[in-house]
Amino acid sequence: MIILYIGLVPIHQDMTIEIRSSVKEIADEMFYLNEYSTNKSQGHNLGAKLQITLSEGLETIGARAFADYASEKRILSVNLPESVTSIGESAFSDCTGLNRETIELQQFNELGTYAFSGCPAIQTVIAGEGVTAIPEGCFSDCSGITSLDMGSVESIGKLAFWNCTGLTSLYLPETLNNLEYSEGWYSPLDSNYKIKAYPFIGCTGVTTVSFGGIEKLECGMIPIHQDMTIEIRSSVKEIADEMFYLNEYSTNKSQGHNLGAKLQITLSEGLETIGARAFADYASEKRILSVNLPESVTSIGESAFSDCTGLNRETIELQQFNELGTYAFSGCPAIQTVIAGEGVTAIPEGCFSSCSGITRLILSDTLDVIHYAAFNKCKQISSVIYNGTEDSWNSVLIEENNSPVTQAVITFLVNFIEPDFILPYGLKEIEDEAFCGIFAQSIRLPESLNNIGHRAFASCLNLRQIIIPQSVVDICDDAFEGCNGLTVFGLIGSYAEQFAKETNLRFIPIE
Repeated sequence: MIILYIGLVPIHQDMTIEIRSSVKEIADEMFYLNEYSTNKSQGHNLGAKLQITLSEGLETIGARAFADYASEKRILSVNLPESVTSIGESAFSDCTGLNRETIELQQFNELGTYAFSGCPAIQTVIAGEGVTAIPEGCFSDCSGITSLDMGSVESIGKLAFWNCTGLTSLYLPETLNNLEYSEGWYSPLDSNYKIKAYPFIGCTGVTTVSFGGIEKLECGMIPIHQDMTIEIRSSVKEIADEMFYLNEYSTNKSQGHNLGAKLQITLSEGLETIGARAFADYASEKRILSVNLPESVTSIGESAFSDCTGLNRETIELQQFNELGTYAFSGCPAIQTVIAGEGVTAIPEGCFSSCSGITRLILSDTLDVIHYAAFNKCKQISSVIYNGTEDSWNSVLIEENNSPVTQAVITFLVNFIEPDFILPYGLKEIEDEAFCGIFAQSIRLPESLNNIGHRAFASCLNLRQIIIPQSVVDICDDAFEGCNGLTVFGLIGSYAEQFAKETNLRFIPIE
């Protein structure tokens, strides 16, 4: 086996060099023309321009063998044979002459840190089968990379893709469990402030991210430099404090992120914890255009969605949460209904303050206290439905700055009448005048029902309540003609609610 060492090839002027197939290894710094390299001590010409051809059969390339840090590049061209299985640290670092467009990592048994850093010709990186790790800085500053397939990678080294400005999309696989970072990096905006430099720092071209694998998503893991669409997949269990808080005082500013970027974010079922101010959006021109709230979330930190006009959840059921921070949903206009179901004992301070869209509260008799300003400036609240007695309601402590609650109309569900007329499951349609004039006080309709015909329950003079299931999609306008004082019970957002509003019947939502 022939090993090519420094000194075997005399480099004194511009050269064309062919390394034939009998050569199996190229030693460290072989073509590293630098004043600190061994080539200088050999008396070689550090300004020589080299065009190098490597033949199939080569197996090992040593550290810095083709590194080219000179401002006027020395290595004009060099190829990378498919037979190479071992590449040392910084082997092709800053080698603009490397003419390989696609790097398939499964080719290598050993791959050093910063092996291909600063190689602009590389366009595609494929991890491939069996590759579990991408080394530190391996493709940093490779501005030509536009396609990245991470396969089933488990770990990505710090700065692995730093400053890869050509990347526009990132897909992090479910197998990923480690994103390394450097704590010694200084903020791009403040040299006195150190940040965590994750693998994709400086990837300013990214507009689409699908993030999975890592259980806790932290600031800096996703490069935010322009308008983006972001998917957080089900393997992510926690979103850290201030993750998407684009504010001049936030961690995102110190990361050098674009505080004016517009974000559309999809959170998947499986997420459990959302940290403080994770989606807070205090800017006058809003940054978070849309974000959902999965039903799997059980813990929400202080001000997590504060002023987040992009939150698209209309109903908040507080029994979903084991922990709920103060001001968690303050200033979220999309919220229309707040439900404090069985077991909820308190509504935190400022939790829904300035939520201009809230019109209705549904509260359980387990509620003990509504804390300071929980519903401050919620001027549209017109109805509080309380599942208990008036005496029980009067014992609830309502702290200051909750006037929208104290001034609303209170409905006490303790007077609910158990159904005395229940239609059987399987019934799909109630025909015209089918139950006209019956003497029932409370009727429950089956989940199978779709349509209610003309005057189906007309002139039922004793009828006070009817429970209409979500399956009902059509009710004739005169179906309850003459049923004075009738209350419709149904699900929020159902056709029953729409029908009650259109026909001026009282509607009470049920869970």
